[in-house]
Amino acid sequence: MNLPGLRLSHQRAIPVLHSLTSPEPPVKTSPEATPELSSTSSSRSPGPPPRNSSSGSPGPPPGNSSTWPCFPEIRQSPAAGGLELLCQALCGPGVVVGWTQAPGGLDAYQRREAGAQAWLSVPWAGCCAEGWFQCRLDPGGQMASLYLVPEI
Repeated sequence: MNLPGLRLSHQRAIPVLHSLTSPEPPVKTSPEATPELSSTSSSRSPGPPPRNSSSGSPGPPPGNSSTWPCFPEIRQSPAAGGLELLCQALCGPGVVVGWTQAPGGLDAYQRREAGAQAWLSVPWAGCCAEGWFQCRLDPGGQMASLYLVPEI
């Protein structure tokens, strides 16, 4: 078929893209080899990632944020005599995470931010840790939230 300024042909294979969580490679409609296409969007809805990302389930390949949305994750680290939280994004170079919310205000905590990792800590004596902790990924603006209830 010919249209002004456009030529359509049925001679190229059209790759069929599977969801990004599919472990199988894309299926092509023709045996001809064509360059693989990469998707810049995802069907995954925005929101916090699963709590246990090391469960062996498929996930984003490290350092490949152009084909998978990247989300920060908050983890509680064991700390003697206090509370320590880590906000981390495994997205590759060029991303920064930072704390945006903590019970009692961010000024009540010691903060250390280094690129894709940000720590928040406070001694138990000065801790008012029940409530929402939140961090943000830049660029992108994706958020991670954790509601913490102190152990008695």
